[in-house]
Amino acid sequence: EYVYDDKDDYFKYLPITFKAEFTFTLSKDGLSYSFTMTNLSNVQMPYGVCTHTTMMGPFTSDGRGEDMRLYVPIGEKWQLNDRCLPTGIFMPLDNHDRQYLTGSMVPVKQVINNDVYYAEMGDMDGKPFYGIVATDVASGKEIRYEVSRDYKFWVIWNDWGEKGYFCPEPMTWMIRISRLLRRIPVMQSWLPERVKPLPSIFMP
Repeated sequence: EYVYDDKDDYFKYLPITFKAEFTFTLSKDGLSYSFTMTNLSNVQMPYGVCTHTTMMGPFTSDGRGEDMRLYVPIGEKWQLNDRCLPTGIFMPLDNHDRQYLTGSMVPVKQVINNDVYYAEMGDMDGKPFYGIVATDVASGKEIRYEVSRDYKFWVIWNDWGEKGYFCPEPMTWMIRISRLLRRIPVMQSWLPERVKPLPSIFMP
């Protein structure tokens, strides 16, 4: 549980009190987490959620990075500027991007510097699957990371590729969305979520 209020040094920049709660559950079905945001102020609070997920690559004790593969069901790609901020321009998928769709992307041992896409529904074992799958092809072991449909975007990053980890990060809204909305009318369909005073917003 984290409470943001006037005791925080940044409160003068965002004077809206809120409480964020995270619940992690480990069971025979795996690890799951949920997130609850509660607005404790008397005004509406625009918000977006990005989960900074980090996975080891490799994730097996005797695995090799070059045996890692990543499957991400992606849609259009967002163009970023030199500050890694979205320009509002959408780009066609190239051969690099399509590796996510085929599950052939090696998420380490090469640079993946903020690949940003719309999230799409995928398929696993003949059933709808909204998330990503990391696979060690040598052992056949997998990590399946399924997320809420409230997450609309994926950011993929690996800290220059040689650190032994990669980050498939789901987001509920796009970075810098408030500025993009003012400049690009088509973006109005991606209005930010707002938490009204007192009620909580729960995300499984």
